[in-house]
Amino acid sequence: MSFGDSEQCLGADFIKQIHPIFQQARDQKQTVLASAGDIGSADRVCDAKGKVVTVTQGASYPASDPLITAVGGTTLTTGQDGTYQSETTWNDSNQGKGATGGAFSSIFAQPDYQQKDIASKTRGLSDLSFDASPTTGAMVVTGSGQPGKTLLVPVGGTSLGSPAVAGLIALFDQANGKRLGFLNNALYRISDNAPAYASTFHDIQSGDNGVTFLDDNNKLLNVAGFHAGPGWDAPTGVGTPNVSGLLLILPQFIKANDGSSL
Repeated sequence: MSFGDSEQCLGADFIKQIHPIFQQARDQKQTVLASAGDIGSADRVCDAKGKVVTVTQGASYPASDPLITAVGGTTLTTGQDGTYQSETTWNDSNQGKGATGGAFSSIFAQPDYQQKDIASKTRGLSDLSFDASPTTGAMVVTGSGQPGKTLLVPVGGTSLGSPAVAGLIALFDQANGKRLGFLNNALYRISDNAPAYASTFHDIQSGDNGVTFLDDNNKLLNVAGFHAGPGWDAPTGVGTPNVSGLLLILPQFIKANDGSSL
């Protein structure tokens, strides 16, 4: 899922009506992912009529549902041959190009899989991350409107990351000959296992997802972000996947009853 809206604007009643769909997906061993958002740690605040009145620190739904694997964003640096060099938290907000979501839910309690990693009473997101900066993201080939000519369009955002990771999981399913299903418990088990973590994820330790907006009165509105650091953090989760390592190790950390109490 590449869409999302603020928990506050959608409302707790609506969100609780949707949650059983994700419970059914979990029971069917379907992996469900969602973008963490592209406006940093901020999300919209709506009045009683649903009109957006301001922004404040908040989590995006459906990424905030504990049965969803929330995908945050990074800015990737590689060598000319594509060799991995480094990553930092995606935050191009000073250029008007967005920043990764990642915050704490105001609706969902902290799930069991985050209890070792996060000092919060509520669900934290992101769970993992992927390249999301439009300056380092994917090139999409599209028609130009002229016969025989195409365009290369750079795209980014966590709406790139979520379907990209979904593609990886589809390949993981194929390699294992079965659905891996709900992943979050396994992701956090890996993050707490140093040898496994070293070969499966890049730990993003720099940057933040704080953003600044102009309100209707043309005044700056600052929304404090969360900083990346060792281990889990809100902007990038447990990190970005080292795909070849994660392919081999992820199935070993999945248990049949993962997510059954959520």
